[in-house]
Amino acid sequence: MPGVAPHSDPKPPSTPNGGAWTLKPDGSWSWTSGATPDPGLVSQWGYEATTDIRRDPSGKPNHGAWVQGGNRGGPGGLVWEWGATPDPSLVSTYGAGAVTDPDKVPGTGLSTTGDPAHPPPPDVVPPTVADAWGGVAPNVTGTVPPASDGSGTVSQPPSHPPYVVSPGGIRNAENVLLSEIDSEIGTYNDLKAYVAQAQGQNLYSDPGVREQLVNAQDQLLAQGGDMITMAGRFTSMLNQAAQNYAHADLGSFVPQS
Repeated sequence: MPGVAPHSDPKPPSTPNGGAWTLKPDGSWSWTSGATPDPGLVSQWGYEATTDIRRDPSGKPNHGAWVQGGNRGGPGGLVWEWGATPDPSLVSTYGAGAVTDPDKVPGTGLSTTGDPAHPPPPDVVPPTVADAWGGVAPNVTGTVPPASDGSGTVSQPPSHPPYVVSPGGIRNAENVLLSEIDSEIGTYNDLKAYVAQAQGQNLYSDPGVREQLVNAQDQLLAQGGDMITMAGRFTSMLNQAAQNYAHADLGSFVPQS
């Protein structure tokens, strides 16, 4: 379809947890910080499973430990770090199982997974949007683009009293809309890049809070992309109308006998 429309991005620029799982030759999984999920693994296991830092796609919990967090420590002065080696002094105080359990803060009984009655919203991949027309509406030549349903025709022509139509005026309106849409695309892309950068930083001591915020951010970005797409589809419908009018006008010519 002409106009602005999102397309799938098989390699998102950033993942919710700042990395992805890779499958090693021996069949085991390895978490790689900053990695982009393999499209083949995504198609087999799903995007959520291949970017979930808490456990690998087979369901096995990832390796990590609670460590002393200093000024950034959460409850009990501890902060969870993926890939960390358990501190012997913390193991002797709380036990190895508690120090390596990301779902509970050692010694506090507090859960890091949030309220089970209010789980985080499902995560999504913010769409990539682009102006397929490059900011300029097609010339009105009477070449009718295919309809969205693929038919390109109507079963019966509409009946309406005569009225004046200016295909050139419709095209001018399209160009005005495209200018606004391109401005919104630039703003959306800047925001998407900023959010991706923020999500890639380890700023959250509570994994449950991180999941809530990241998923909510991605949902809002996806809604913004959908709004831009709707504006692009409306502009495409204007082009469809202009081309139909020009096509009808050219087809109404009666050759001299």
